[in-house]
Amino acid sequence: MLVDINKMLSSRVIYGIIDNENKSIYIGLTKNQLITRLGQHLDKNKTVKQYIEKIKPSQLQVEILFQYKRNHKNLQKLLENKEDFFLKKYHKLGYKLINIAKMKKLNLN
Repeated sequence: MLVDINKMLSSRVIYGIIDNENKSIYIGLTKNQLITRLGQHLDKNKTVKQYIEKIKPSQLQVEILFQYKRNHKNLQKLLENKEDFFLKKYHKLGYKLINIAKMKKLNLN
């Protein structure tokens, strides 16, 4: 699999970790470099790591769903709103959301 290094170095993004085979997705946000955030997901206590160990997907795809090009004084709130938008969008598309806590917050269970 080819890795786009520019994509991995992006910051201020909403991203998806997608398992198309099982139609599941984790949607997250980060103000930091995406590669740093993805590394944090591999901690044994994190939701994505637990999903990988339980489901054993044959392939996961990382996709930037949205990126803010500039900093903004309300960046965190803007990212959270956009993250909620994508959680609802993928839920409507029939994807199983791996973000259990966020699903409950948005009443998507």
